[in-house]
Amino acid sequence: ATIHLNQSRQQIAVEFNATIEGLRCEVGDVVYVSHAMPGWDTLNSGAGKLFRVIGIGIQSNDEVKISLI
Repeated sequence: ATIHLNQSRQQIAVEFNATIEGLRCEVGDVVYVSHAMPGWDTLNSGAGKLFRVIGIGIQSNDEVKISLI
């Protein structure tokens, strides 16, 4: 119940394409994402914001689509 409560409070979703290196992460992993525009590069001494991987898909152009929440 606590997990669902925390997920409902933090509904920021991120989706991006990465190189084949994106296959290093797996669904369920927690990763840092840093990006200057929303200010995620200033948190945790420049480490970024924590997200959980909820989906990984391989594109036809040899890229990996990664979905995070």
